[in-house]
Amino acid sequence: MLKKIKSIFRKEPSPPPGYEPLSVKEMKFEQGNMTLTMSHPEVAFFTESMVKFFKDTNAVNYVTTSFWHPEEGYIEVIVQKKDMMTPSELHQELLMAVERKIPGETRHETALRYIREAENPTITGLYKNESR
Repeated sequence: MLKKIKSIFRKEPSPPPGYEPLSVKEMKFEQGNMTLTMSHPEVAFFTESMVKFFKDTNAVNYVTTSFWHPEEGYIEVIVQKKDMMTPSELHQELLMAVERKIPGETRHETALRYIREAENPTITGLYKNESR
C-alpha cells in the first residue's frame, strides 16, 4: 500500500523547477489509527502553522480548519493533540454525565436544559422542581 501511495504523489506531470516531491517515510495502521510520516516543506509549514494556531487561540485540545477541493467541496480537518479527546468523545462524555434524562427528551436536550438552567437562574425550567 505504501508503494501505491508513494506512486500517486509522484505521478505529477513535469513538476516546476525546484519542485520537491512529497516523501512518505512510513505508514502504519494500528488499533484503528493511521500513523503517516512524511516530509516536504509544505508539510513542515502546515505543522508549524497548526502549532501556532493552537498557541494563538489558546486551544487546549484541538483546532479545526477547512480546505476547498474543486471536486469534493469543503473538507474539514481536525488537528488534535495526541492522547486528548476528540470533539465527539467530549460530546459523548457530556451526554453520559446526564444520569436522569427527562422523559421525552434526548440526553443532548436534557444536558442543554441543565446547562441553561445552571447558567441562567431566571430560567425556572419545566422540570426543575420535579423528581427526575
